[in-house]
Amino acid sequence: MTAAKLWKTLRSKRELARLNHIFIPAKKSERDRFRKSVPGRLAAPLFAAYVALSREGRVMFLVTLMIGFAGLDVTQTQVHLLFAMLSGLIVASLAARPFFRAYGLAVQAEAPMRVSLGEVQRFVVTLTNQGTRRLATLRVGAPFLPWDGQWISPPESIATVRPGTSVTTHAEARFLARGEHHIDSFEVGMLVPFGLAIGPRRVSNGPRFLVIPRIAHVAALSLRHALPSTRDPRVLSVSQGEAEFAAVRPYRSGDPLKHLHARTWARTGVPHVRSYVAEKSERVGIALALDGDAAGELEKEAALSLAAGVAAHLVKNGGGLSTLMLDIDRFAIEPRSGRAALDAVLDRLAVYNLTAADAPVEGAIEEAAKSLSSIVLITADQSPRRSSLVDRLGAAGIPVSWVCVVPDGAGAAAGSTVRFVSASAIERGEALSL
Repeated sequence: MTAAKLWKTLRSKRELARLNHIFIPAKKSERDRFRKSVPGRLAAPLFAAYVALSREGRVMFLVTLMIGFAGLDVTQTQVHLLFAMLSGLIVASLAARPFFRAYGLAVQAEAPMRVSLGEVQRFVVTLTNQGTRRLATLRVGAPFLPWDGQWISPPESIATVRPGTSVTTHAEARFLARGEHHIDSFEVGMLVPFGLAIGPRRVSNGPRFLVIPRIAHVAALSLRHALPSTRDPRVLSVSQGEAEFAAVRPYRSGDPLKHLHARTWARTGVPHVRSYVAEKSERVGIALALDGDAAGELEKEAALSLAAGVAAHLVKNGGGLSTLMLDIDRFAIEPRSGRAALDAVLDRLAVYNLTAADAPVEGAIEEAAKSLSSIVLITADQSPRRSSLVDRLGAAGIPVSWVCVVPDGAGAAAGSTVRFVSASAIERGEALSL
């Protein structure tokens, strides 16, 4: 590793988090596979006693070990007697665990389906007593998180759960990486007297959720439109208007009398009015060209956040979003506006895998742009490949709004055909006018 890469790694929270978990599988399926493997099954008994202890019991275990080392010379000190008493207390707590089994306890863990990168994800753990006796002093254990996760507040202990009732507790965590997340189960057990061990645990389901990119704050977006060269240039949406006659329907109170359709009224004997469709020619697409190694991971992640912000602006304030292009992949957005459209875009951006390899992105974008009236091109570099693509799209009569995400202080000397946005400005949530 070069000095530059080492310095970059030390400055990045994401890289440090990855290095801290370099020997730990990142996905739950991989961790479960290791637990079921031969090395995992052989290692489980070695840690079974330690895992069965409570937080207080583990502290006591470590203190007992230190006292044991201090009392090795039995001829000069009586510390070994204290070691024997503490060891006996820990062993007695572990031996009593089977008598404190939480019979009839069901555990369910839930979490929102989506959470923005860096925002707080809230978990709700529900404990239901399906048995006939009261369950007391329940300790709820939070699962081990992958490299990008960090607990903000662990779940609280439950004093008691009466038969036939349910009690909830909450936990909060934060995640630093996009994508699908499937964490391990929450564990619940009864606390053994003296509080040094926990009885046999009940486990919950493993919560699943999606970490979506942070949505950049796009305050304004200026676009030019042209009729697409392929497919029907009209996007028909039923609405009040007089652009084109579509059908007739029974008259409803409040309908304009000028829309009455005399022929249908005469034929059926029931008043009917004309309904119209409004013509729209706006078919906007967002294209991300993030292949290659010309840009770093920070700028590419910021570009994904910017794409989310542009999509949010289009579906809420503009004419909607027709197509999303991620390198060579193309996705049609249906419906094109509203919360469903934004969720579809965020879900695609969340699972997109960054790559340092070059791909035939330019050809894929040019082909998809033929059916669009305007395209927003987002890149993380200003390479000749990107400039040539913009020139070819402009020559084909396709309006292009090129936005390039750059590090602080970069991009001042490029042409006037591109707008520059710094990655740090996106991360800080500054209002952007594009």
